[in-house]
Amino acid sequence: AEARPPSSAPRMVHSGLRLATAALFCATPHGAVLPNAVSHAATRPLADLSWSPSLGVNVEGVPLQQTWTFQCGDPCKPAAGDPAPPRGHAISYITAGAEKDPPLLLIHGFGASSFHWRSNVNALAQAGNRVYAIDLLGFGSSDKPLLDYDLDVWVAQCASFLREVVGCGEPIKGDNSTLAKRAVVAGNSIGGLTALALAAAEPSLVRGVATLNCAGRFSPTPAERMQAQRRKRVRDTTSPMKGFATAWSGTVDSVGAALRRVLLGGAFVVTKQPARISQVLRQVYPIRPERADADLVSSIQWPAKHPNAEEVFFRIVSRTSAEPLEGNQGIDVLLGKLQMPISLIWGEYDPWIRPQVADKMQVICRKLGHPCERVSIKAGHCPQDEAPEPVNAAIADFCSRLPP
Repeated sequence: AEARPPSSAPRMVHSGLRLATAALFCATPHGAVLPNAVSHAATRPLADLSWSPSLGVNVEGVPLQQTWTFQCGDPCKPAAGDPAPPRGHAISYITAGAEKDPPLLLIHGFGASSFHWRSNVNALAQAGNRVYAIDLLGFGSSDKPLLDYDLDVWVAQCASFLREVVGCGEPIKGDNSTLAKRAVVAGNSIGGLTALALAAAEPSLVRGVATLNCAGRFSPTPAERMQAQRRKRVRDTTSPMKGFATAWSGTVDSVGAALRRVLLGGAFVVTKQPARISQVLRQVYPIRPERADADLVSSIQWPAKHPNAEEVFFRIVSRTSAEPLEGNQGIDVLLGKLQMPISLIWGEYDPWIRPQVADKMQVICRKLGHPCERVSIKAGHCPQDEAPEPVNAAIADFCSRLPP
């Protein structure tokens, strides 16, 4: 564990627009999915993953990506005015490690993909885990359908993946007991929130959860609820001006939505420029900016070429930054539902999601009497890529101490 940063560590205001502009900065390739696997020799250190437009995610020139079809039902709702999306969506993922080893699912952050675990997949496999790294729907090399994206979509996707591909929920092979296979789930940023929500919703599939700089919001405080209720009473007033107020509110909402689309569209175009990608990556890799290398920058440009990429970007950012928090999606609510240990592996120099978020999560767990540990990493928002060695050690140690 690394020391926490001093109070003078630089802070960054993370408005919805700033996060929106940054959402693409750790993205990964779109293109042909190559369903080849690679064998892993335990006699030598395993190489980091690489990326190229022709091979996608690969190791030493051997392509790794495989596909699985996600049959999405109710969570994949079309947005207003959209045709119903197809039920089946191609999902890209990679694997490493022996099939007999306990499963570990890695979930990337907002705008990223399995490639963002380039320095973790093989190391964690060598530590004795069957590793799966998945591309969430709408990101990386997975399909990018036009639908109403929210956390429930990604939770349903990961739960189905654990059942259908990993075999979780089934009896452990070679074990005469009634134990069912369960996975450890680790995620970064919005992947950390997805991992937390998945563990809360599907305890029969998950035996432990690790969140790396978990995104998300806490439930509103009583004061915040009262303020929201006062605003609602004003909107619901029965005064003679109600009709005018309603019309004006609708006009403002429409103009606001149009302006938001213009701004986010412009942000999307800007983020596709290599110089800008490199600049922002270095901001969120404050300790080791050299990790924002040409391979990573090149991989960021590729998925943005998908014809749906800009619209998917707009929908996800608009939903996550503008929609009110769902009652069952607050970090505190999800922590209250956990039935397994949680590890907070935190890049303490994160300019977007400050260490105070992890502090608050620890306090909530302590009040609940829930097992929760904290590992501080000298890194920014993406500690698994900026400081992979201590993150790999923390995840491997956490997995080794969990019951089956």
